[in-house]
Order: sequence, then C-alpha cells, then structure tokens
Amino acid sequence: MKIIQTHNKVNLDSVKDNIVVLDIKYKGVFSGEVHGNTVCGINGKRMLIVFMSPPEEELMTYEGDFKIITFKAYDENGDEIRQHLVSRMMDDFKISKSKWSVSDTKYEDFNKTNKYKKIQKTELKYTRMGKEIKLNDKNKEIIRVKNVRK
Repeated sequence: MKIIQTHNKVNLDSVKDNIVVLDIKYKGVFSGEVHGNTVCGINGKRMLIVFMSPPEEELMTYEGDFKIITFKAYDENGDEIRQHLVSRMMDDFKISKSKWSVSDTKYEDFNKTNKYKKIQKTELKYTRMGKEIKLNDKNKEIIRVKNVRK
C-alpha cells in the first residue's frame, strides 16, 4: 500500500486492499476535505479515517501546510496492512531527488504550493449520509451560524 501526496491532494495507490481504518500522523495547519463514505476524527496532529465503504483513489484535498509524517492502515480484522510508503510529489526544498532529464513529473507540476496560504486553524471536512461535517483540530464539530436580520 502506498500514499501519494501532491501539493493539494492525497491519493491511495492501492485501493484494492481491504482498508477499513487509516491512522495518519501529520504536521502543519491545513483546511482539508476527505472524500468517500467515511467517518473522520482529528486531534492534535493525528487524523483517523474510518471507511464505511471501499475507499476512493483520491483520499482528500487540502489547502495550507500539510505533511504526512507516518500512517498505519488496518483491515476489517484489525490487522495492520504492510508496505506503508508516503510518496511526496512536491517541489519542496530537499524533497525532489530526481534529475530533471529523467524526471517523470511534468513541468506544470513544479512551482506549485498551498503551503503558504493563510490557514490559521486546522479544519477537516467530510460528508456522512449527505450531511457535511467540519471538525477542528480538537475533534469538535464546527457550526457556523449566519446572522439573519428581520
């Protein structure tokens, strides 16, 4: 199993594995949205994603400074799924290790970043049974009330 992180999204390379739970440790401050039929939790610098149906290839999109440090995946029996790799396809300093002449990254993909967008607090959004749910980094649901004048 492999996770591929680009400048604004995270993809699962091997969705054929019977992934039920994904435990991600990260650093940074970001605003993200998890795709698919999931239930999510976030606390501090740790994110837990429970898949209610087989995961989609595009796991999440995000803005801001988000870097996956490590992750663990578990199947329906609670057994850890092996071969965890985080592949970063970003042009951050000291991350791109290939030579220009043999690189398979397109020129348009270089010099893109969401890292310096002004995101002040981490927010994670997901949809469960048609309802959009937003969580802050303390796993509290964010409810925005609009002022309505009569």
